[in-house]
Amino acid sequence: MAAALRDPARLGALLVGGAGIGKTALAVEALQGFAATHHVVHVRGSAVSSKVPYGALGYLLSELPERTLNHPVMAFQGLSRLLKEQAAGRGVLLQVDNAHELDPLSVAAVVQLALSGQARLLVLARELAGAAEDFVQLWSEGQLERLDLAPFTQAEAEAFGEQLLGGPLSRSAAAELWGQTGGSPLYLRLLIREQCDAGTLVLQDGVWDLAGPMVRSGEIADVVHAQLARLQPGERRIVELLAFAGELPLEVLLRLSDPYELDRLEEGGHLLILPAAPPRGAAEPAADRGGGPGGGSPGPQPGAVGGAGRRRKCGRDSGRNTGRFRRLEPRLRGPAGGRDRAGGGAAGAEPA
Repeated sequence: MAAALRDPARLGALLVGGAGIGKTALAVEALQGFAATHHVVHVRGSAVSSKVPYGALGYLLSELPERTLNHPVMAFQGLSRLLKEQAAGRGVLLQVDNAHELDPLSVAAVVQLALSGQARLLVLARELAGAAEDFVQLWSEGQLERLDLAPFTQAEAEAFGEQLLGGPLSRSAAAELWGQTGGSPLYLRLLIREQCDAGTLVLQDGVWDLAGPMVRSGEIADVVHAQLARLQPGERRIVELLAFAGELPLEVLLRLSDPYELDRLEEGGHLLILPAAPPRGAAEPAADRGGGPGGGSPGPQPGAVGGAGRRRKCGRDSGRNTGRFRRLEPRLRGPAGGRDRAGGGAAGAEPA
């Protein structure tokens, strides 16, 4: 990421990853190396500010005369002068959080600052499909380097858990925590804290291990509810269908839903396209055998997620697609380790 931000041939970087995957933490770590040479400005979108002109830039533009906000050119010129004064001879680096929730005027100002050479960009988005078209265009033209942040592997989840706990974590406990959370750093942190508070995750002979079935306090369910609330009604319906079914044939989902909604959910990391099941009696590929995080069915593999071209083809030509869709995140199982459930509208989480 630091290399992309310093690359003179680019305007910066676009970091894509689901909620709770660690985008902001990674950005903060990367930007520490720019503190001496750049004036780092944080621009954050939200559901509320997205409905207000210049909502994401409000705290900066509040220092300008109110009349300048009535004209985009005057607002941009005022913002440009303000950032130049604040930078005091240093470069300007804009960290754009929640890029999918920036209002159009803020997007235009941020992009123009980058195109005019007045600032470099680090754009954080949950999904490319939901980001403003201006950011997508910068990426498609090669002016922003796209970096995709994937969930932890089991080994990474074990290392992360040991860092949080300050000591070694048993292999069985690490596997269970990873299986319960799908490798999401946010859910791992919450689940580890929840089990420590409940006395389920305990230190035994210098090793952290599970002393019993996992306990649910409802905190994770609240987070899942909040994430589902951000989805459009059609997208939420798809997630809830897959929460009950576990898997559905692609052609079935294409008949029941809008293909573009499936695109957005897959791009956002909520769904996973699996290869078509082998014909009855056919030998199963070695890569598909064995239990995944939840046991019984293969865990999500990065290579199983189709690219953008494949997803667009799915939307246009469903008759020739025989793959399956599986809900990917969040995928929190109940204590008994059974199939994912939907409780109170929270896909795959225990009812709050």
